[in-house]
Formats: sequence, structure tokens, C-alpha cells
Amino acid sequence: MNKVFVLLRNEWTKILRKKIVYFILILTVLGIVALGGIFKLFSLSYYSDDQIPYTESKSEMEKELFNIEKEISDLEQHVESIEENNKSDQAQDLLNLHINLANLKHYKLLLELGLAKNINIYSSDFRRQLINDWADLQLTKEAKLAGSPKINEKIHAYDEAIAEKASPEDSNTDKIISEEAINEEAIIDETNSKESETSSDEAVAEGSSLDEGRSLSDFSSEQTDTIHGIIIDNYSIDYYPYDYYPYEKYSDLTVEAIEQKIKKIDQIIEENSYPMFIEYQINNIKSNQALNDQQKDFKISDLELELQVNPLGKTHYPGKNYFLSLQHLRDNSFAAINNGYLSYRPLLPVEIEEARHDFQVANYYLNLPVTDLPTTDASMSFYPGLAINLGTYAIICLIIILAGSTISQEISTGSIKGLIIAPVKRYKIFFAKALSILSISLIGMLIVYLTTLISSYVFVEPFYRLPYAFATQNGVVALQFPVYLLLLSFSKVSFVLITGATALMFSSITRSTSISVGITMVMQFGLLSIYNFIKLISINLHPIIAFLPFEYLDLSKYIFPVMNDTSFSSFIFSGINNSREFVLRTPSTLPYLYWLAMIIGLIWIARDSFVKNDL
Repeated sequence: MNKVFVLLRNEWTKILRKKIVYFILILTVLGIVALGGIFKLFSLSYYSDDQIPYTESKSEMEKELFNIEKEISDLEQHVESIEENNKSDQAQDLLNLHINLANLKHYKLLLELGLAKNINIYSSDFRRQLINDWADLQLTKEAKLAGSPKINEKIHAYDEAIAEKASPEDSNTDKIISEEAINEEAIIDETNSKESETSSDEAVAEGSSLDEGRSLSDFSSEQTDTIHGIIIDNYSIDYYPYDYYPYEKYSDLTVEAIEQKIKKIDQIIEENSYPMFIEYQINNIKSNQALNDQQKDFKISDLELELQVNPLGKTHYPGKNYFLSLQHLRDNSFAAINNGYLSYRPLLPVEIEEARHDFQVANYYLNLPVTDLPTTDASMSFYPGLAINLGTYAIICLIIILAGSTISQEISTGSIKGLIIAPVKRYKIFFAKALSILSISLIGMLIVYLTTLISSYVFVEPFYRLPYAFATQNGVVALQFPVYLLLLSFSKVSFVLITGATALMFSSITRSTSISVGITMVMQFGLLSIYNFIKLISINLHPIIAFLPFEYLDLSKYIFPVMNDTSFSSFIFSGINNSREFVLRTPSTLPYLYWLAMIIGLIWIARDSFVKNDL
């Protein structure tokens, strides 16, 4: 063993004399620092408020109001003509027209309120949501005072019209559909009531619609598209995605309660108070019977968090995407755990377990104390992961050059003969060279870690220097940022070492530096890039991909997996989107066993060639 260490010291002496080592290490350090500078330079100091001023949209709103009034007048005349004919075969058209007329009236009232309160309805201003609720409440009040039938009553009438036309055989089916519709009415009302605390764009007849941004509290709100899809399937009616009476969600309120809500909304608008708006939203959630206690807790905590990080109610603010993605991940994971499926696909037990872990981790980050709010763009949080990746590839290039020449260059220059004639076995010479590759890999990644850590504290705000959290059977455990960064850097040694072993093998077999370095470079930066591109464009990956060696070169993504999501949160820790999804689920030990088998095979082939072949 002493002879191996003596040979290792000799190898280090040779390495330290090579200028390429210092050149690549200096470039690595400068590249990591430059990357941090670029992120810092191009990060926005604050999201600009890109709202269109009311003064610029007023004329457009007035013009739109004039057009809507004409459309409503024409549509009302058309509805009257159909009702006078009273033909059962036009029941479908009549129902659609009533729904479109309701949407048009809602849009008209929204325009009128916007003009009266000097609010741009095309903006994402929180007051836009308030006047939307105001319009819902006003139409509900008018409907109650006029005694107008609700949408479910019109659908029931439509069912009866269809049943009258159907044959006896079909009547039974229609009765079943009608019974299903009664159940679905409850679902529709429940879904509509969920929207009392979140805003959604209201579509208008003939394809007219509003485009508006979504606030933090909206991001995880329940969607109604599925419910409307059920209606389409059962009735074969060409509904628009939001074709329903938008004010049905307030149909259970009394006129007095509606008037009180309108007064509250008017007060919030007049005072332009975002805290009052959050309080209004929270009260809506608390009174929403369609939500269970846990869902209410989620939504209320999201609103309270938003008020803390965005007290002025700006449409855009630093950290918004970070919180939105965590809430989205939490809600999706929660739904997967409770439903056992995702996008109509049953989940495997391992997928449900992953969802449970993601749910715990997302909750951990959302419950962290919010201190040192960021002032720069959220993209700054990508930097540590990207810096580690950049440094890893730089060290890989260095290792390929050193390992690819460690045997072939000595053979070509004849310096290997001095070692061969020495009283030491060939395999010890080989393992000394292999240990030199391992040691330079560790030292190289240590330099990458120190550079990334220092530059992260220089460029990255404290808010984005996040701990790494992972779920265990006893809860969630977190590694502080410096510790996590160190372990992540050393986990990348697996990638560097297996690449070095490949170059060492080719160097021992071919006895040519150019061939060994060239082949390894092509495999590393050519074939691996093609493989990743195929994964990127593949929607359903073939099971064979789980057995390709490229998948297991870098063990860091298995040691420190990112949350199982394709949104912003995936980039927080890895710098790249490492998806753990395979068509064929593999055992958790497979990546490590696969990597170990590859490294042993590469070292064995290289050693066997060096020991047995003539030099």
C-alpha cells in the first residue's frame, strides 16, 4: 500500500506540472462568478406594474359597452321570437341563447361598474375582481326580485322537452340522464360557490371574452371546465367553457344579504384597500360550504401569505412565481393523494407516495418564516444549481484530458518504462493513476463548491438561499443551504468519476491520447446530448430508457431528487428540470447498482489492458 501512495504522489507531481490544470480551474472559477454576475445584472430589481391605466382603456370600454347593448337588444328579440313559436325542437337553441344572454348582461354590468368606478376591467387589478363579484350580486338581486328561474330549472325544462321528443326506448335513457343532471346541478352549484372567493374570466356570447391575470389566491382555485365538460357530454350542446349563469353562486342569499355584500365591496373599492380585499376573500372562504376544513385552511393561509409578501396588492411582485408554484404543487399533490389519480390516470402506489412527499415538502416551504423579502427576480434562485452544473462540466473536461492521457501519453513519450522496471507490480501503477483521477475529481468539485457558495452569498438574496427539504417517515428534514450545496457538489463526483473511468479505459486500450479524449468527449457531449434531446421531445418514454446507462451517470438527481413537478419549483434546487417520471418504474436501488456495475466494469477493462498488454 505504501508503494501505491508513493506512486500516487508521483502522479500528483506530474499533474501539478501541467498548465492545462490551472487553466481549466481558473476558467471554472471565473465562469461560475461570471454566471452569478449575469444573473444579478439581468435580474429585475422589481417587477414593473404593467397595468393599463384606466384613462387609456376608458374609450375602449365605452365602445364595447355600446356594442354589448346592441347585442343584448338583438338577442332578446331573437329569444322572444323563439319563445313565441314554442317549438320543442328549438329547446336546445333556446337554452343556449338564455345562457349567452345572461353572460352578455353580466359583461354589460361589468363595463358599467368599471366606468362608474374608474376601473379598467381588462386589467389584473384586485378591484377588477370586486366589480366582477358586484355584477354577480346585482344580477342575482335582479333575478330574485323579478322571480326569474335559475339555470338548473331551465336545464330541467330542457330535459323534459327532450324526453317528450324521444322514443319510449330512449325515454328511459333520458330519465337516467335527467337524474344524473340533478346530481350534476349540485356539483355545478358547489363549483360555482367555490368561485365566490376567486375570480375567473367571464366569457361572453359569440366568443367575446376578457383576458386578465390571476392573483396569488387564484392560482390554486378549483376549475369548472370538467363540470362543464360533463354538461356537454350529457346534452350534446355546444356550450362555451364558461357557459353558465355566473350569478348562480349567490342564489341562496337573501336580498338583504346581497345588498350588504354590495355595500362592503363598494367600501373596499372606495378605500382601495388591499387588506380589506383579503379580509373579504377570507370571509367568503369561511362561509363557503363546498370546501372542507383543510381546503379552507390552505386558501386562507395563501391569502394571509400574499398579504404579507404583497401588502400593496401589486399584480406582479418578487417571489410571486415561487409561492404560486409551491401552492400549485401542494394542491396537485393533495388531489392526487385523496383521489388516487391524475388526469384520469390511476396512480401507482409509488406515485401516491411521491405525491405525499411532495405535499409535505411544499407545505414545509410555504410555512417557512417569510423574512428578507426579495427585491430581485425569482430567476436568481436558479443560480446555485446552475453554477454547480457548470462547474461539474468544467471538471469533467479536465478529467477527460487527464485520464485520457495518463497512460497513453506516458507510453508515447517512453516515460512509462521507468515505472515498469521499478520493483512494483503493474496493477499498483494502474491503481495509483486511478486514485489520482479520483482525488483530482474531489478537489475539483470542492473548488466548485467553495466558488459557488461564496458567489451565492454575494449575488443571491437570503430569501432564495433555501434549505433542501426532504420527507421521511418521521416528517420533513431540512439541510441548510451551505451543507446542501456541499453534499450536492460531492454527489456530482459520481458523474465526474465515471467519465474519467471511461477516458482511462480508452487510454489504456487505444494507447492514443487523441483517440481516448476524442471518443470520451463525443460520448459525453454528443451522445448524452442526443439522449437528453430524445427524452425532451418524447411524450411517452419507452421502458427501455430506464435501462440505458446514460440515465445513471449522474447520481446526484437520485441522491437529491427535486420535487416531482415541472413547474418553477423544480429549478430551485437543480438548475435543470430533472424529471423522475418513467413509464417503467425502477427500484430505488437500481441507479446505484447500475452505476457501481459500470464503474467496476470500466476500471476492470482498463486495468486488464494495462497489466496484460505489452507497453
